[in-house]
Amino acid sequence: MEATANTSQEVIAAASSLIASKVDAVFTPTDNVIMSSELAIYEAFMNANIPHYAGADSFVRSGVFATCGVNYTDAGIKTAKLAYEVLQSGFKKSEEFITLDGSIITVNTEVAEKLGINPDIFADFGQVVTVETTGK
Repeated sequence: MEATANTSQEVIAAASSLIASKVDAVFTPTDNVIMSSELAIYEAFMNANIPHYAGADSFVRSGVFATCGVNYTDAGIKTAKLAYEVLQSGFKKSEEFITLDGSIITVNTEVAEKLGINPDIFADFGQVVTVETTGK
């Protein structure tokens, strides 16, 4: 199910619509309008026992349950090494892309507890970082 919103009020209405439809989970993309509304909607999802996932770890500090993202430190190191190699020996056709090992899964412990989900379930999928909701 999809719900769209262009304003903070529409985000709140969309969240209410998703809750009324009894969705199993919600994913919201990285978007400034949604981010500005997170503190207004996270408790509604939490109280409805609906895990809310997002595209950025900053959202988790605003009440989203969890996100999985790139380890930017590792990405920066790999990028620097690749740039150095290119400067030293040129770009090899066989290295048209690189892959990153692991990821960072950020979990809001306050929301996890309310949902009855142990953050350790993510341990096999990457580095788990736990945070709490800030800015309430």
